[in-house]
Amino acid sequence: WTEEHVSHHGRFFDFDDVTLLPGPVQQPYPPIWVSGRSDAAMRRAALLGDGWYPYLFTVRRLKQTNEEISQIAAEAGRDLSGFRWGLNQPTSIMEDPAAALAQAVENVGQRYVTADRSAEDIAKALCIAGTPEDCVQAVQERMDAGVRHFNLSFLASDIEGTYQQMETFSRHVITHFRT
Repeated sequence: WTEEHVSHHGRFFDFDDVTLLPGPVQQPYPPIWVSGRSDAAMRRAALLGDGWYPYLFTVRRLKQTNEEISQIAAEAGRDLSGFRWGLNQPTSIMEDPAAALAQAVENVGQRYVTADRSAEDIAKALCIAGTPEDCVQAVQERMDAGVRHFNLSFLASDIEGTYQQMETFSRHVITHFRT
């Protein structure tokens, strides 16, 4: 993306004089976000990435991994000024907190249930689920752990429910954090 025309002859790809358009808006290149859940992914983020974008993390684990990434970068002499801290966050926001939690249990908790943790415990740990006030608190907890960029995956059973949750979140949660 730094040249108008490119050629490449490698192990997996082979092409001559290709033009890729449109080019990235960000210069000199778009930010490289590293996602994952493993130590190797954290190391890649710390040493090579412009941002860290984990998914299905508890707030405790999120804080811990952000600290580990900072430590790895410091040991390598890498300055993380400008580094982006993100999170892919399953979210269910409704006026009825029990209904919001039920949606999170159905969409996330049941997929990751273990012998020692119920679907409800999993959903409570990994999702933002509840009333708008509950969601403000949950977003703040994640921000306190270092998150500055959220990708919200709204947990609704249909498109209308998704739109409703997006509207509720934008009206009652995002406005809380605008300065």
